[in-house]
Amino acid sequence: MSREKQQVMGKRGVSEASSEQPKPYKKKKKDCVTDEEERSSLHGLSINARYMEEDLIEHLRREFSSASAAASPTIRTCRTSANDTAIATTTTTNNNNVTTTSDNNKHSSPSCENLIDSSPFVHCVLPEFITEDHCLDRLQGELQEVTFNEKNNDLYNFHQSYDLAQHTSPQITAFRKLFYTDVLEWMKKVTNVELTSVVDLFCSIYEYTDVLLCHDDELEGRRIAFILYLVPPWGPSDGGTLDLFTTNEVNQPTKVVKSVLPAWNQFTFFEVSPQSFHQVSEVLSKEKTRLSVSGWFHGPSLPRNPEVGQSSKLPLCPSLESETDLLFEWVNPSYLDLEVQSEIREKFELESEIQLQDFLKPEKYSAVNDAFLQSQIEWVHRGPANQRNYSVAANPGTFPKIIADCLRLLQSEIMFLFLSNLTGLKLHKDAPVSDDDDEDNVSDDTDSHQSPEGRNDKNNNNTNVRIDPQNSRVSAENRKNLGKSQKDGCSSRSSAEAVSVGPNDGPTTTTTTTTPSSTSSSSEPAGQQSTKVTNTETSKCSLPAVTSGDSETVKARPEKGTPDSSEASCSHEVRMWSHGSYTLLRDTEAKSADYALDTFLFFGCEGWQPDYGGYISYIVNGEDEELLTVSPAHNSLALVYRDSETLRFVKHINHRITSMPNHKFFDISFIYYE
Repeated sequence: MSREKQQVMGKRGVSEASSEQPKPYKKKKKDCVTDEEERSSLHGLSINARYMEEDLIEHLRREFSSASAAASPTIRTCRTSANDTAIATTTTTNNNNVTTTSDNNKHSSPSCENLIDSSPFVHCVLPEFITEDHCLDRLQGELQEVTFNEKNNDLYNFHQSYDLAQHTSPQITAFRKLFYTDVLEWMKKVTNVELTSVVDLFCSIYEYTDVLLCHDDELEGRRIAFILYLVPPWGPSDGGTLDLFTTNEVNQPTKVVKSVLPAWNQFTFFEVSPQSFHQVSEVLSKEKTRLSVSGWFHGPSLPRNPEVGQSSKLPLCPSLESETDLLFEWVNPSYLDLEVQSEIREKFELESEIQLQDFLKPEKYSAVNDAFLQSQIEWVHRGPANQRNYSVAANPGTFPKIIADCLRLLQSEIMFLFLSNLTGLKLHKDAPVSDDDDEDNVSDDTDSHQSPEGRNDKNNNNTNVRIDPQNSRVSAENRKNLGKSQKDGCSSRSSAEAVSVGPNDGPTTTTTTTTPSSTSSSSEPAGQQSTKVTNTETSKCSLPAVTSGDSETVKARPEKGTPDSSEASCSHEVRMWSHGSYTLLRDTEAKSADYALDTFLFFGCEGWQPDYGGYISYIVNGEDEELLTVSPAHNSLALVYRDSETLRFVKHINHRITSMPNHKFFDISFIYYE
């Protein structure tokens, strides 16, 4: 089963253990319920009589058929999720026109006009769908008592019930019966689609910062997606809209052309077809809860073309001519100390990940940071929305010199050799392969370049080094196991050793506490200048520990001016992250994955909090558990070694980032290949 299919079924990255039940908005009950209303509630619910009239059914059938046929041939694909496929009050994003129901709590006589729209794909919006509004009050109260499970992965973050078929409370039972019978038969007439008796029915809750990102609804048997909203009065500033995308000639979403606001007792449905990319935008209200009942009617699936998407792989670049002076100009001298390098490598060999605090010299870091914030870099959007949403620096010619120099450092041969020394990976042909090689070459490269800023003068440097070693590297003999889920050996990690290396003393050990991965929060801000380092978090299954027989230090660099005969290669991006940025996992991504060393150098993220999102999460292809997460941290270099079965994504950055002064941060992302 494809990853997307697993997602919409709630199979991957979902916490089923959540016992805390969110409290959805409860609509104020009417002061008086008549005996007739009370008796009618005991006999169940009914569709608004206006929608049952034959002339309206015929009109809807005609419009539905013609809208489906009129859909643009350039609009191709869609996928919905196991939770929400809502359409309600409509906002057209390109001209800000808003069509709303006159009153969320009053019945109105729906006209035949504006019930169905074919742009960007056919969908139908029916206000006041259920006659017994007072029964919906009771339904809302019963739904408030059901158990909601947290749904949290790369694609979404919200809470959802189990299928309502499992619940026996009176009003939920009446609601279920209505959809299993009357609504099903009505839907067959309106859509002229052959539907089976299979109906999925769930209740979903979205609260502040909850979101469902761009996706389609591809899953065998789903034909009609629907939703009924039970929300308070709702406006555009509350978020939580259903956003509808157009698509291009290669079946990828291009832009949101319509946003639909929730409204009480409003029913929306659309055909699951190759034309319906959509998302539920982030809920921005801190007071309101977006409560809905949604699901699918089933029938024969429509044919689909194979997925064709934009490749996420970046072009490879060779290493640049070795410039050893760059290393000593830029890197915190303490990281050039051989004992520190040995300690870093030992920890990296154990767990395949490490995060190096205060990696650059303070003056260099500040200069690059200021350049990102103040310069006129040309940023371009990188999509499509079903894969990623962030900005990249498009034109290297617009880079300030200080940023260009930083990139030159990270792409230089001496950096390949330096990283080989820190990780034990053979990222360069001159990287040693044994301890003997290492001992022979200790003085060739490092000691000969100690002055003026090297090891011999390190006591003049007042920069402390903090190392976050929570998940580190895998040796050559066990690389196949990197990223494999080790269910039998999983244990909860509550603490790990963090190393603080000062300029006038040797390494000292402190303790750093870790928390569960994406769904947890830390009490201390990521990136905080402290010997306690909590920027990298591990879940129950951490990367497996292994041993290595590789050497401890790098061999001397090739002479300057010699042709680049190294087989070393890398790829890189300069990225800007802001509210709404993210990356998603894809089925096709696993096919192109390879062994590689990921590095991330963060800028502009001082005071970053884990609950903003924006952290990098690693998982095993086809597994649920996160292996580790890496949070943005001020002047931090994160190193993560991954194998061909390990995938990564950047968690959606939510509205909380707006509490930061600049509302954004930057990173320079490099991938180094052996």
